[in-house]
Amino acid sequence: MKVVFYSFLGEKKQPVARAWAEWLRDDGHEAMFVVPQGGYGRRPSFRDWKKVRKSLKGADALIACDIWSLMYLFLNPGIKAIKIYSCFELYSEITPWNWRVRLERKWIEWLEGRLINSEWKWIYGNEERKSFYNAKYSAKGGEVIMNYPAPVGLKHFERREDLTSILLVGTINHRIPIADVKFTAWYCACHGIKLVIAGSIQPQFRELEEYSSVVLLPYKSGREYMEVLSKSSLGLAVYIKEGKNYELCAPVKVYDYQFAGMPLLTSNQVTLESIGRETPSMLTYALGDFESLHCQLDEFRLNWANYSNRAAENVVAFQDSERLYGRALRRVLELE
Repeated sequence: MKVVFYSFLGEKKQPVARAWAEWLRDDGHEAMFVVPQGGYGRRPSFRDWKKVRKSLKGADALIACDIWSLMYLFLNPGIKAIKIYSCFELYSEITPWNWRVRLERKWIEWLEGRLINSEWKWIYGNEERKSFYNAKYSAKGGEVIMNYPAPVGLKHFERREDLTSILLVGTINHRIPIADVKFTAWYCACHGIKLVIAGSIQPQFRELEEYSSVVLLPYKSGREYMEVLSKSSLGLAVYIKEGKNYELCAPVKVYDYQFAGMPLLTSNQVTLESIGRETPSMLTYALGDFESLHCQLDEFRLNWANYSNRAAENVVAFQDSERLYGRALRRVLELE
């Protein structure tokens, strides 16, 4: 089978789709990526349209990894292949901060409503997003495949013996509860723990550098990222509740932490709480509640051996690609 992934961001910035593609190749199928718009942020051209049309030839299945790729395929009627939309971002629920985004959101809602009950098969990143979309558009069905980090060369990480560092991956911006991060930095300074921020900090949040516990690292990828994971003790993932897209989020970094055998602490978004109920090495706290955050940090610190052991045991399950997404892909692609 020939499966073509369409991604506005490209293969490198689509770790979930990249993991699926590698699984398909290992299973004896052909998998390729096409960037419909010729590159991130570039306006479409006639040459881009020709590239999309050419890639449709001989394809048995098409997977649109984002709403913009879905648009390109929607505007190419008469496609005979299996058509799949990987709905990992709630684009129609992004907070409209200007008139262009409001218009864009209306158009996306029209497109989603038109296609969700059509021949397109939808894949959701979690049950909560599936339920939300089905209720919003009076739809039924859809397959759930949980987000999963891209395969890496390192397959084993040692159990964390001590809680020496907390790792926060990503950009510190307005979507991160900065007060909660500051409290975590203060707690770390009080208990001799390092708060490692691997990413970037926007200028208005540079005051984080004043805390003695904070260690800033530039953005890492590939094996360098895996090295940062292997040297960290506890993973931290916190987000403000800005609309449904963030309320129902399931960031890939949460699975990166688990893949690396790390216990993790997250804010209490709906989907993160759902993951936490099934993950004994994960705790959630009430967003903006310092008492709740302090309590959970104490729980990890005082009972570290228990959580570290649970996280190490969980690594094996997170390396079973057949269980995580292989079986679901077989159903969606009609390989069974």
